[in-house]
Amino acid sequence: MRRPRFLLPLLVPLLFATLYLAWGPAPTVFPDSYRYIRAAEVHRGATPQEAHRTALNAFCVSRADGRARERSLQPLAAPRHVLARDIADACRAKWRTADDLTTSDPRFQAIFDARWGYPWLLAGSIQLAGPLAGPKILSAGVLGVAMLLTYLLLRSAGTTRRAAVAGQAVLLATPLGWWTLQPLTEGLVLCAALGAAWAFHRLARDGTKRSHGLAAAGLLASVGLCFWVRYSTALLLAGALAVAAIVLAAYRRRRGRRTPGTGRLLGTTVTAALATGAAVTLAGLPSTQTTLQDTYTLHFKHPLVDDPWARLARSNVQFWTDWLQQQLTHPAFLLLTAAALYACARRNRVLGLTACAIAAVGLAQAAAHPLPAEAERLGCLMWLPVVLGLPLLLSSRERLPKGRARHTPATGEQP
Repeated sequence: MRRPRFLLPLLVPLLFATLYLAWGPAPTVFPDSYRYIRAAEVHRGATPQEAHRTALNAFCVSRADGRARERSLQPLAAPRHVLARDIADACRAKWRTADDLTTSDPRFQAIFDARWGYPWLLAGSIQLAGPLAGPKILSAGVLGVAMLLTYLLLRSAGTTRRAAVAGQAVLLATPLGWWTLQPLTEGLVLCAALGAAWAFHRLARDGTKRSHGLAAAGLLASVGLCFWVRYSTALLLAGALAVAAIVLAAYRRRRGRRTPGTGRLLGTTVTAALATGAAVTLAGLPSTQTTLQDTYTLHFKHPLVDDPWARLARSNVQFWTDWLQQQLTHPAFLLLTAAALYACARRNRVLGLTACAIAAVGLAQAAAHPLPAEAERLGCLMWLPVVLGLPLLLSSRERLPKGRARHTPATGEQP
């Protein structure tokens, strides 16, 4: 009796979603999450004041729950529910009459007003389950989609089914999984990046004009989704994929291997990059200069600085020096990344190139905001080579099914 193989990629997502929704902790409502919930409430028809109160209550309850959990573990601490109630009441009183948790400056608010996608999706989940349970359900669904895309991408890259399922588990175990579960835009950005990576890999392979057309449409749609969620990341993603396509085209030309897919890949990625840049300019969205001033004026609470780029350079020197020192004492990320890149170099270089391009997006985001409190979230895409590369090590030790061509170690393309 044949096993229903189509259920295998659903096993890990469904099992995790069941456990998380039944017993998992509530997601952390960050200040950015507060703004997304507030925007979602406005989309649902609430007045700005009502939206502020609803989002503030969600923020304060989440904050109180986390702090009460920590304090209740101290000797002679009050009961957890009493601590949570007092902390939440103090939080509401502090910001009840404020317009925002950080600042009401229109330049700061414009940065979040331009992130249209996530609040619209959040509005539906809040309508379904409220401002605390709703984001939890949405995040679990987004993580499930990300795990399915991981499976499809690894299978497209030639791994076995068990190796692709292992990739789903690796995704859960990295910071990518944790940040996807938070009420932030990181989860949808990850889905867009994985969708773009799948399309990139399909275009890089030999195929029919129709299959390449579908892959090109998938890549453009993925970049479009990312633009709808967070336009700054979409600009970096499209640019990184265009650079990766140029590198791949140059490599194949040097090796004397020209395929129609390479030209289509190059044309699609360059088109996506140019279109994204033009959309940012035509829509008048906040520029990098605005975000730098936001950083170095503490959200426009101080006068504008004359040298934001010079300050950014100095901050990056200090930040990355400290980061490397920390990695030397806790080298898990560097060791796992090295193993993953080795596997990609041996088994599928196109997949490795794609993963490195997307990891560069995370690196660029962290470099644009070299703040220790933001580094893990903004740089979480740097873990993608680990998610996609480690399963190749497992796949190399397994026997591929009959009829499945094994990729060549040199290029990762069908021989």
